[in-house]
Amino acid sequence: MSIDSTRQKQHYEAIHTNYEDHYYDAQSMAYRERFYYDPLFEGLDLNGCRVADLASGSGHNSVALLKRFPKAVVTGFDISSSACKAYRHNVGRPGIEADLTKPLDHPDKFDADDDSQREFRQRFIPSGLANEIFLDVYERLASFERGVTDFKQRLFDAYAAEVARVDTNNDGVISAAEGDVDTASDGFPDNARLFIPATRFNRFAVTREINDGLLAPRFTGGFSRPMRRPAVQQ
Repeated sequence: MSIDSTRQKQHYEAIHTNYEDHYYDAQSMAYRERFYYDPLFEGLDLNGCRVADLASGSGHNSVALLKRFPKAVVTGFDISSSACKAYRHNVGRPGIEADLTKPLDHPDKFDADDDSQREFRQRFIPSGLANEIFLDVYERLASFERGVTDFKQRLFDAYAAEVARVDTNNDGVISAAEGDVDTASDGFPDNARLFIPATRFNRFAVTREINDGLLAPRFTGGFSRPMRRPAVQQ
């Protein structure tokens, strides 16, 4: 049986602000803390657990959960795009717009059938594109902005020019979809050119991806180590 949730989505989009004011004022939250959250979480340890907050709204329940279990990995799911936007702002964790009456793909899946469930984090500047910017600024003195000698101007202009080759919606940032290796751009059948293989380097730094999509050193202080050449040359 197929369920049309269009009216439900429209309803919650329309009442979002009033719903927030009515159910999540200070007095209501004090009541929830005492009579909902304390009994609900008593005896539990959700630190390190993956928690799905279904019909999450703006994330007040997730905030309460994270106050008690700061190491929980929480993701919100709601049919309202307004609620999901508020969730990401209030909780600082992914808020996925999803119709829970339908099958749900993994929210980080790039090629999910539902656009709202696609990978949404930004990829900023892939390594190969950063290399092109470097070449524009330092090496292509005759072919790129000949006569412009101000470093900052060359850097800003090179960034804008190279990103524009891939940035299809002109927002100045390369999204996961735009920067995906299989996506065509700038007349090329894919984006393989945007990524420099690790074997091109003789040193590397260990990094990890944190929740905001940025890269940070995994170990305090950062470090680099010589990288051995692969046993089989390609």
